[in-house]
Amino acid sequence: MQPENLTGNQRGRIGERLVECYINDELIPSLKKTEGGTDIIYTVAWHRNTSEFARSSICPESFEKFWEEREARLLLANGYYPKKEFHDYFKKLISLLSNTPDGFLIKMNQKGTKKSVKEAVEEFDITSTATFEDSEGNLLLDLPKESISLPLVDGKIDVIEVKTGKGNQLQTDSYRNAVANGYALHLFKVDLNRLEIKDKLIVNPNLVVSKCLKKMDTFAKRCNL
Repeated sequence: MQPENLTGNQRGRIGERLVECYINDELIPSLKKTEGGTDIIYTVAWHRNTSEFARSSICPESFEKFWEEREARLLLANGYYPKKEFHDYFKKLISLLSNTPDGFLIKMNQKGTKKSVKEAVEEFDITSTATFEDSEGNLLLDLPKESISLPLVDGKIDVIEVKTGKGNQLQTDSYRNAVANGYALHLFKVDLNRLEIKDKLIVNPNLVVSKCLKKMDTFAKRCNL
């Protein structure tokens, strides 16, 4: 099927998948070389209203608690013990967002110390007994055994947004808010006709305007697919 025959949702999903592959296969290895072996993971994103359903009368309280624990669970499930300041920094980002980005690029530095999962469970009050599974039946954000020790990390988080079309005002306001509070916005534009990815890293909130989401022809060419 030709790109012009795809629906907006289809174009979006294809663009997101192409950028995900590019980030994991090209960008992360490059950043690790240039930033001295930094631990980096790319993950799905969420925002402050993602767990709205958990506050409904039909949802068990343990589900709501699970969503409250999500930031800590994500890092622990990937083998990292966040410093309290880094954990707070992550949770603050979630509270600032009013829409769900396409991903988070989490860049971490190990501090030369290890702490056990049991300590993390106590420090971050991880008590939910709720479980979630992916389409293949694998547990999502499942914690390692409590006896396992994980490296202590701090770091920074880039908000990832992928565009195959135009943005909207809600996204503009949400991302400007995040950038104004010290988080970088990494925008990717995917041209499905040319099979090309362009990107721009934005750290100035004044540059997060509707034009930057709608007209991204000024982006630097990154790679051909």
